[in-house]
Amino acid sequence: MPENWEVQFVGLRKEDEIDKVVAETAAGNSAEKISTLISNDLKLTVHVKTSSHTGGRKKYLVTSRMHSPGLFFEAKEEGWIFIQALEKSLKTLIAEVRKKIRKT
Repeated sequence: MPENWEVQFVGLRKEDEIDKVVAETAAGNSAEKISTLISNDLKLTVHVKTSSHTGGRKKYLVTSRMHSPGLFFEAKEEGWIFIQALEKSLKTLIAEVRKKIRKT
């Protein structure tokens, strides 16, 4: 992960701690991709909300927010599998950054 990055996960519960290592790796990979586009100090916040449904299944809502001086990006994804929802959210975030950089 780049030195000028800060990554924070909010809302991960104890049962999701196993996924946290994988989530940090995915966030680090996304940070590497975004740092090639933006060289400022960046903060990535990943907010995870779960909702229970019948049958004991959980649905995850993952909101990824990236703050940088003068820039703000947000991407939301929802899914039954946490890692897949996270990866989709980060992929959408990278696409938003690329879209904004192309316009300027």
